[in-house]
Amino acid sequence: MDDAGGTGMTREIFEFFEFKEFSMRQGRSGQRINTDSCVFGDLLEAKDPRATLDIGTGTGVLALMMAAKFPSTHITGIEINPEYAVLAAENFAGSPWASRLSLDVTAAQEFAKLAPGKFDLIACNPPFFSGSTRSRHPDRAMARHDDTLSPVELAGVIRRILAPSGRVWILAAALDETKWIAALKEAVDLDVSVRVELADNPGAFPHAVALCLDRVRDGAPVVISRRIDYRQDRGGEKSPWMIGHRARWFP
Repeated sequence: MDDAGGTGMTREIFEFFEFKEFSMRQGRSGQRINTDSCVFGDLLEAKDPRATLDIGTGTGVLALMMAAKFPSTHITGIEINPEYAVLAAENFAGSPWASRLSLDVTAAQEFAKLAPGKFDLIACNPPFFSGSTRSRHPDRAMARHDDTLSPVELAGVIRRILAPSGRVWILAAALDETKWIAALKEAVDLDVSVRVELADNPGAFPHAVALCLDRVRDGAPVVISRRIDYRQDRGGEKSPWMIGHRARWFP
């Protein structure tokens, strides 16, 4: 799979990553900018959020995309890894929306205890792997495993700080989505309202699922489901959706 902009960067190290409206530095390991993260940021929808939280902001790509999409919101990024936080702080300060971005270097569980208010929109790209072989690099292991923020712990955090009419977006591994859905239903009474499968091509099994969860006031939840294929076929041209994604976000 290529980089988010479709220029074939996957195996090389690039200090800077360019978007249409901003550029950002990324680290050399751990949470690097990738296609899934950028597609997730493109998919996020919310009705005029005023306070937004990015849990596990990494180097800040999702927070910056939300700043571009939602002009009235103030975004708080929280990040437990100090190395990523340094880069996120630089990326926030260098963006056109520096006054609407803030960073808290702490664990989500600790942040929730002292949060200044409730959030209308909470986004999280949680660790994808649970119980699998850990990387030898501590920062990469933290970025990829749910040891530091399990589904139950994330649900507990969200229960404390989500506004009554707030919305949650999560990017989950396709085979793990049920554990995040179950935890958020149990702790916060949230139901899936949008489910988007992400796959490399029409013949591939989805590798990730973008989930939007809301509190359903009346009746049974209605789920809008769709699928995004990154390519038209194996090794082929980018799909129409990905061509549009590139045009929206990349120079």
